[in-house]
Amino acid sequence: MVDPVLMAEAKAPFFSIVVPTYRRAHLLGRALDSVSSQGWRDFEVVIVDDGANAASRDLVAMRTDPRLRYLPQARPGGAAAARNAGISVARGHWVLFLDDDDELLPGSLETVARRLTAADPPVGFLWCGVRMVRDTPEGEVLLEERLWGEHFDRSPQDPPLDPRQRRRAEYDAIRIGTGFGLTVRRDLLLELGSFDTSLRVAEETDLVLRLLDARVPFDAVRDAQVLIHRVAGGSLSDTSPAAERIASVERVVERNRAVLRRRPHLEAKMWETLGREYARAGDAPAAWRTAGRLLRHHPTTVHAWRMVLRAIYGRRG
Repeated sequence: MVDPVLMAEAKAPFFSIVVPTYRRAHLLGRALDSVSSQGWRDFEVVIVDDGANAASRDLVAMRTDPRLRYLPQARPGGAAAARNAGISVARGHWVLFLDDDDELLPGSLETVARRLTAADPPVGFLWCGVRMVRDTPEGEVLLEERLWGEHFDRSPQDPPLDPRQRRRAEYDAIRIGTGFGLTVRRDLLLELGSFDTSLRVAEETDLVLRLLDARVPFDAVRDAQVLIHRVAGGSLSDTSPAAERIASVERVVERNRAVLRRRPHLEAKMWETLGREYARAGDAPAAWRTAGRLLRHHPTTVHAWRMVLRAIYGRRG
């Protein structure tokens, strides 16, 4: 195994691992432990403390690893702003995002690094399979493993993806979030403007659509490399007011109209996502309008008929 620990001090690290946190020092330590125990050592960790919590500051201060960088943000700005702050000071060639309540599984950094360095043609972003668990007083309960299709089980000697495989891969790409070990070339993040801080939800989808619009090659590690913990209050998208959720998804669809029109399979998925938000909010007329739009433009897709059911059954759809 390549172990460039001595070289890391003399050059930019391979990974900058950006960990946004907000008043969860009791979980942050677990995330940092999962990074420090990795066999791959060429990394830095940028902990962005959204709101400058004293407990989080003290937890980081007690650790002696010089690769840990603490970045306090006096005024809370939300997850997207915290990630952008981490990107702005990151020195690594690749930025890997890790939520403060999740963990990297053993060996994941080496697996991701080898995948990135072996990619031909070179890729601009990558994500991983995940294992999802719920924390209970009795321990972790496995919820599911989200693994990826065989179109990602490839070697550099394999032929390029055919159109069907490419569509499937792009569809997978807009379903992920930063919790899926999303790893992006830092120069691309700076060029594309990183995350849109005006969005309450779907900021990761917006970023991926912009990457696709820039025709950036991508890849995925099929197997689980990240352990996602489902904890109470752990997802901003689950707690944001309905109006803010709808406005965010509408903005993502509108600003990425060009790339979605060139990729009907992604347009259908995003319209379904928007219709689902209308149905969740109890806005039956808007849900029906979206269902009708899907049926007119994408009548053969499963998204259209799922949206019809959501329009009929509202929140239960």
